Order: sequence, then C-alpha cells, then structure tokens
Amino acid sequence: MTLKLVESSPRVVGVPLLPPEGVEQSGSATLPRALEAAASVTVDDCAREPIHIPGAIQPHGALLAFDAARGGVLFASANLAQWLPSHGQPGGARALHHFVGQSAAQDIGRALRAPMDGGLRHQIIELPARPQAGQPLALEAVVHEHRGIALVEFEPLPPAPGPSDWMQAISDVVDALRGAADLNQLVETVAERVKQLSGFDRVMVYRFNESFDGHVIAEARAPGMESFLDLHYPASDIPPQARELYRTNLVRYIADTGYRPVPVLSLADGGDVRA
Repeated sequence: MTLKLVESSPRVVGVPLLPPEGVEQSGSATLPRALEAAASVTVDDCAREPIHIPGAIQPHGALLAFDAARGGVLFASANLAQWLPSHGQPGGARALHHFVGQSAAQDIGRALRAPMDGGLRHQIIELPARPQAGQPLALEAVVHEHRGIALVEFEPLPPAPGPSDWMQAISDVVDALRGAADLNQLVETVAERVKQLSGFDRVMVYRFNESFDGHVIAEARAPGMESFLDLHYPASDIPPQARELYRTNLVRYIADTGYRPVPVLSLADGGDVRA
C-alpha cells in the first residue's frame, strides 16, 4: 500500500465543458454533437491520451527551452514576450542571454551544472525585474535538463515569507504529526496541514493497492465543496502515463482549471513569440 497526496486548484473549483475540436460553441446542434463525441470516448482512449507531451503550458507562467550544450534557444511558449524581452532574431540565432540578460543566463548555466543530490530534480533561481530591458516583473525560474534540452519555467516571484514564519509553520506541522494517535488521525492531520500550507481548496490522501485502484482515506476541503472522502477509484481513472508523471514530477498543480492553454512554439522552425 502507498499513500499519495493529490492537490486541486487553489482558486477555481468548476471545470468548464469545452466542445471537442470541430464543434461550434453556438447553435442548436452543438450539444447533440458534443454528446455524441463524448459518448465515443472509452477508458482505452484515456490510457492512450498523450498527457505527458501536451505541447502547451498553463498561462500563469512562460517556458523557454535551449540546447544545453550549445546554448541556442529551441522552443518557447507563445506568451514569452509578455514576460521577457523578445528581439525578433531568427530562432537559431537566439541565445539565452537575448531573453534573460547576461547575468541571469550565467546563473541559469550554473544551476544546470549544479549537482542534483538527494533526489533534487531542479534548481530555482530569482531573476530581478528589468523594466527598461522589457522584463517588467521579478521572476522565479525553475531550471532542469532532460535529454540534452535545458528547460526554464518562469513565474512571478512570490513574496518571500520571513524565516520565522516558515520555522513556526514547520514546527507546528511536526508537533501535529507527532500528536497523531493512529494512522487515521495521521493522514487526516497531513491533509489538513498541507491544505493550510499550500492554500489549495482540497487535499486528499489516497491509498493505492497493488493494482493501483485508489481509496480516498482522508480529505481536507474548503467549505461548500462536495466531499470525496471514502470514495473508491479504479486504476483506469489514473492511467499509466499519468501515474508516471506523478513519479517524475512530484508536485504538479493547476492554478486555474478554466485556463486556456498557451502553445509551445519551435523557434527553429520560424515560431514567433513577439507580442
């Protein structure tokens, strides 16, 4: 048996039903065609869904990928110009420093060369705002490398809590966990404390059996939300490629379940990230 924390959106609860590709969003025929398309989806379709290669990102950040050995920028999210300056060079001519500046490019290079000990999967660095250069916000950059491609994910730099705030929060969590009388109380405490620390609307603790069927054994949720406690989910609800994502990326979240994806463009093929 294993336990797994599953996080939900911190802001948006409802998930809009979007029509499938080729279905218009208005007109009397929309609903029947959408229902017909939905009815044709099977469990096997879910298992084949390429969720590990979506070709798009969430819009609350931006992404840039470059050749880790040569430094040339290869891919970028279509919204990159909203976050970083874009000078309009052809894709192959663009180097990392054209977007983030020389100093940040050196920091990113050092982060890529840093040893990944103790299960560390990425490095996080801060990029100060450069309004005059076209970067209006201070950014947090998450850096890692995969198969020779260096990836940098950008999000607004969050306000830094004081050291005493984190020390007190961690101390409170440790004390609460130590006070648990049994496994049931322990997982209930874990769910509640993770919810408090993360700000998520819902945190669930799953117990998986050897076949990967899941059982919600603890839950903390915002007022007014439907409870999922004690529900059972077959392994097909979380297909193999989704389970593998949880293994390779331990923390995954959706900032807004109603978001519109931002495509990732190949700059070498002439993609344009200019606003």
